[in-house]
Amino acid sequence: MRGRSEDGVECFGMAASLRYMPEKGDHGKVASTLTYAFSDDLTLGIDYRPLSADLTVIGAFRLIDESTWRPAVVVGTSADEFHSVLSQAYHVIMSKNVFEYEGIAGSPYLGSIYIQELGEFNIIGGMTLRRDRFSLMGMWSGADAHIIAKYDLTTHLSAGVVWWGLKTAGITVGLKF
Repeated sequence: MRGRSEDGVECFGMAASLRYMPEKGDHGKVASTLTYAFSDDLTLGIDYRPLSADLTVIGAFRLIDESTWRPAVVVGTSADEFHSVLSQAYHVIMSKNVFEYEGIAGSPYLGSIYIQELGEFNIIGGMTLRRDRFSLMGMWSGADAHIIAKYDLTTHLSAGVVWWGLKTAGITVGLKF
């Protein structure tokens, strides 16, 4: 989690992201995050939605490291949109790198999320496929399916496209420094 890009280059532990989805409402049209990895296991930051002036604390803590047979277990909090409602959400997720074939690595995840504003729990999950600088993530948010395709332009800069709810398209940019 902390301070390394996908190719192992040391970073300072800061990461920023920006997502633009023109067809979404004010809570989701522009979303930005800034996080800092305090250790390999702890990341904290903020999620800011400038069009609605929503500011949310986000973070993740890895309780259990992944091993040959055991998945990693992570708990955290995030700002999530469900049915056009922006809410603080709390999650526990298991993830595991399960295969590598012809340079393609596959890592599924499965977990549960509690959406504070709606007072409900949902099951979440998905799969990331990665090859070199390209990654493709299919995910179930508990309410909708989403697909994100990203490409690492450099060690520290990535760009991608988002297909939110399999209906709304957008773009995303990430920076690690």
